[in-house]
Amino acid sequence: MTHLCICVDTAHVAVSPAEIVNQAPNQQISTDQGTMSLEVLNLCQSRMVFLPNPLEYKLLNFIGKGFDELSKVYVASHCPSKSLVVVKQTNVDVQNPAQLEDLKNEVQVMRSLCHPNILPFYCSFVTRHEVWHVLPLMQLGSCSDILKTRFHDGMGEIIVAAILYEVLQGLEYLHKMGIIHRAIKGSHILLGADGTVCLSGLRKSIMLLQESKSSRIAHHFPAHAVAVLPWMAPEILQQDLQGYDYKSDIYSVGITAIQLARGTVPYIGMPPTKVLLEKLKGSTPKLCDSLVMNDVDTSAQLTSATDSGFGSDLPSAGEGKESNQVTFQGLFSLAFQQVVDSCLQRDPSLRNNYNFPLIDRPTAPGLASHVFFKQVKRKAKELLPDLLSSVPSLANCERDKRIDQENATAGASEDLGAITLDEWTF
Repeated sequence: MTHLCICVDTAHVAVSPAEIVNQAPNQQISTDQGTMSLEVLNLCQSRMVFLPNPLEYKLLNFIGKGFDELSKVYVASHCPSKSLVVVKQTNVDVQNPAQLEDLKNEVQVMRSLCHPNILPFYCSFVTRHEVWHVLPLMQLGSCSDILKTRFHDGMGEIIVAAILYEVLQGLEYLHKMGIIHRAIKGSHILLGADGTVCLSGLRKSIMLLQESKSSRIAHHFPAHAVAVLPWMAPEILQQDLQGYDYKSDIYSVGITAIQLARGTVPYIGMPPTKVLLEKLKGSTPKLCDSLVMNDVDTSAQLTSATDSGFGSDLPSAGEGKESNQVTFQGLFSLAFQQVVDSCLQRDPSLRNNYNFPLIDRPTAPGLASHVFFKQVKRKAKELLPDLLSSVPSLANCERDKRIDQENATAGASEDLGAITLDEWTF
């Protein structure tokens, strides 16, 4: 616990998004939220001070779990500013040393980053037996949430293009900072009501040294591989001397593109060992291939190299769902299919050249320059609010009164546990 306390904040932390850097020094900001534009409101909130004091955050509603279900995530009210934030509580008493190291890595990485497409980090602190992370509220939740609530059969191409274009801006920043994300997927892409798209899930990221070319290659095999196996690049799974680099994240973008467009994920429902073997054999999912549900063990469902289709997409924890045995060839543009094919290029030896977009796996800026993203370039944030207007906002959720009772019970239990036998009077 001592080493963990060192990595969390003991003083306030304010986040400074890129918009603030460009603000004129004499720009005046009204404090009347009723008359503020959304951009000005966000600017004001980014200047708020979020202190590491649990009394300043009033938990309103439970919205999910994370960190191998060891963390509870709540919508909370920041009492001094009356603004909504997210509080993630992680119980450190039930974690092993490896999990504590992951938690420390997440805090250190998030504190070092500042980009409009990376989830900002307000503060973190230890209270009782928990580490609290205070983060901004992304009102529309994750892409996985949106698929489950509104787009059961997948999102339209224009929505996918707008989301992925913003994701690629965040990835380009991470890669310039020497960081490989290693867990790009729908549940780690968060959307705000104003069209902001942020990457989260940096707990299992890895930072590479920048001194030499050889130091830009990673060989570390992530312990979380099973949880993100459908999205993980084959070169990470191979564990050979060639290792893997930043372009392993681009493979994950390709699988995520299929997830967003189809509402389901390749390989979902297959045993992990079979997914591993199929990827190592060279199986490559395709955007427009049919999905076969009935025969999970038939290896013919996944053919090799570029002639292939999908594996079985069986339902699993909200990341995938059943799909009828139909072809999607006419539903997606050729440009979109090219983007997915280039992301899922299997041969690592072709990773260093972008002369052949259908063969080589591109870099993040190289992929963002593809014609598919021309329709959303420089206006993705403006398009998304209208395109996602039917998605319910987490900011409108009603307060769960049971949370107050749970907190009171937890506090009473801790106080009772601290009382020794000598303090009782018989």
